[in-house]
Amino acid sequence: MKKYIITDEIYHQGFIMIVNCSEKQFNEHLKKKYNLKTDLLKADGKFLVIERTNKKTKEYECRSFLWLQKFDWTIQGQCILVHELQHLCFNHLTTIGIKHEDSTDEAYSYYIAYLLEKCCKALKNLEKKPKKVKRKIKKKK
Repeated sequence: MKKYIITDEIYHQGFIMIVNCSEKQFNEHLKKKYNLKTDLLKADGKFLVIERTNKKTKEYECRSFLWLQKFDWTIQGQCILVHELQHLCFNHLTTIGIKHEDSTDEAYSYYIAYLLEKCCKALKNLEKKPKKVKRKIKKKK
């Protein structure tokens, strides 16, 4: 399971992207961290929002998640990502009062492209293997 915090400098509606994580692992994470049980219906991906009051701080919290069971750079993998980003885009923009209509269609398109670029940059790091660091050991005299 890999988690990425995706920040949104435009509308300040960031989200957590979780990839290469089984449905069972994702449900366990949500239950442990947020005391939430969800049914993903054998999905390949899912967008969901968790709204709650923090029991300790009594503050309202809202978290957006984009979950991809298995991500790869195939056409199918990219289609699942874009599909879930569309749900996320509609949620974020309607939350801040930008309804989807003819006059806002371009804003929605640009926002999806912006989010896709942010996600792809994060996912590129998924492929990179950490470099091995060679250490020189000094011999004691």
